[in-house]
Amino acid sequence: RAFFVRLKLSVEHPRQRLRASATWSRDERVVSVRLEPAAASGVEGLPPEGLRVALEPLPSAPLTAPQPLGVRRGATVLTRSRPTDVLTATWQGSDADARAWLAVSVNGYPRAFVFIVDCSAAADGIAQEPQDDFRAITFGGPRPAVPPAIKAPADAIPITLLVDAPPDSAPPGDGGAAVATTQPPEAIVSLAFRAVRAGGMMAEGTQTVWTAVGDRQVTYTAEPPKGSAAIAVRADVADWSIAPTGEGYVDLDLVAEARLAAPGMAAALKDTRTFVMDGRPPRVEVPPLVNATVGRRLTVPVMAVDDPRESFATAPGTHIPGVSGVARVEWALDLKGDGAPEAWAPAVGLGNGNYEIRLDTQPLPPGARVPLLVRATDRVGLAHPPSRVWIDTSVAVAKGQINGKVVLQNRGERNVLVRIDGPNAPPPQRSGADGVFTFRDLDPGTYTLKATGPVRNRSYSSEATPAVVAAPPAPAPNVTLELK
Repeated sequence: RAFFVRLKLSVEHPRQRLRASATWSRDERVVSVRLEPAAASGVEGLPPEGLRVALEPLPSAPLTAPQPLGVRRGATVLTRSRPTDVLTATWQGSDADARAWLAVSVNGYPRAFVFIVDCSAAADGIAQEPQDDFRAITFGGPRPAVPPAIKAPADAIPITLLVDAPPDSAPPGDGGAAVATTQPPEAIVSLAFRAVRAGGMMAEGTQTVWTAVGDRQVTYTAEPPKGSAAIAVRADVADWSIAPTGEGYVDLDLVAEARLAAPGMAAALKDTRTFVMDGRPPRVEVPPLVNATVGRRLTVPVMAVDDPRESFATAPGTHIPGVSGVARVEWALDLKGDGAPEAWAPAVGLGNGNYEIRLDTQPLPPGARVPLLVRATDRVGLAHPPSRVWIDTSVAVAKGQINGKVVLQNRGERNVLVRIDGPNAPPPQRSGADGVFTFRDLDPGTYTLKATGPVRNRSYSSEATPAVVAAPPAPAPNVTLELK
C-alpha cells in the first residue's frame, strides 16, 4: 500500500554558509570582496562540490548612467581545501560621493550579497558589510531607448523581474507565484498591466496579472539519490522569469508596473516598462504607373506609414500607442510575374515616412511593362502583401544640341552668362571666344535662351529667344542673342 507524504522544502540563504565583506583601497583604486566560511557553519559547512561565487556590478542599482567600475577578478570556487578567496573590482570614478554598487551571486543565487561600497578617503582600508536590508525591484535588462515592440495578439509577454527584499519579508522557502485578479494580502511582489490607447478620453484601469510571496523564483527538481539517501532534490534560485498572457491587447501601449511591498516598508517600490502591442501591418502608397527611359536612372516615390493615424501633420518623434514604426521599405522587380522575386533591395529613406526607389533601368527590356513590387515591414515583422508599380519602358531618344552666339552691335562678346529653359535644361554657361556657346545633350522640345551680364562696365540683356530641338539627324538650331 502506497503512502504519500508531503515534504515542505525550503531554500537556505547563502549567508548561512558564507560570509562576505568589502574593503576599499584608495591607493590602488580597488574594491576587494573577501569571502570566507560563515562562523556558525565553519569550513565543514561548505558543500563537498564547493560554492561558485561571482562578482558583478549591481544590475538593479538606482543609477542613471553606467558605473565607472570594472571587475578585475570576478569568479572563484570555494572548497573545504580552499575556503577563502578575494574578488576585486576597480573604481575609476572620483572620490566625491563615490559609491560602488556590487552584487555577489553564490551557486547561481542572484545578488546573494549586495554591497554599496563607500569609495571615499574616509573609508580607505575599512571593512564594509553587505546590505542585508537592501530593497529594490526593476525589470531585467537595460532600459531600451524606445519601447520594446511585440507582435499582437501575443500568447505571452516574456518579462524578467529583479527583486530584492529583506530576509524576513516572506515565509522561509516560499518562492511560488499565483495568477490572480486581485493581490492577496501575503504577496510582496506583483505585476499589473494598464492599457494606453490612442485618442482615449478616459484613463483605463490597472489589472493585476501576477503576484508572488517571495523575491526569488525557486525551482525544485528531483534527482537520483546517491549513497544511502532515499530522496534527492536540487533547488535552483533565479530572478523571476514570467510570461503573462498578452491576449486582448492589440494596437495599444501596455504599461507594465512591477511593485514590491514588503512588511515594514513605508511605501511600495515600483518600476514600469512600456510594451508596444502592434497588430497592424504598415501601409505603402506608390504611383500605379511610371514611365522609364531605358538607360536613365528612375526614381519612384514611396510613402510608408505603420498606421493610418500617422501623417505629415504628426510631429517628428511623436509616438502613437500601438504603433511600432516602419523598420524597412524594400523593392524588387518581379520579372517572372509570380509575385515572388528572388531578392529585395532597400529603399532610400528621406524622413517623415517618405522613401525613394532609385532604379537602374539599363537591364530592363525596352517597350515592355515591368512590375515593381514594394513592401514595408514594421518593428514586429508585420507586412502587407507587396504593392505593385507598373514600369512602362521606352527606348532612349537621341539627344540634340543648340548652337548660338552672343553679340553686341554685331560683335561677339565673351564671358556673358547664357541661361536656358526647357525639357531638360542644363545649368547656365558663359559664352566663349567671339561669343560662341553650345548646349549639348538636350531632349527634343522647345527651349528658351537669354543672355545677361556686364560688358565694358555696363549691364546688358538679350530678349528671350526660342529654339526648337529635334532628334538627330535633324540639324541643330542656331540662335543669336543680341545684347541691348
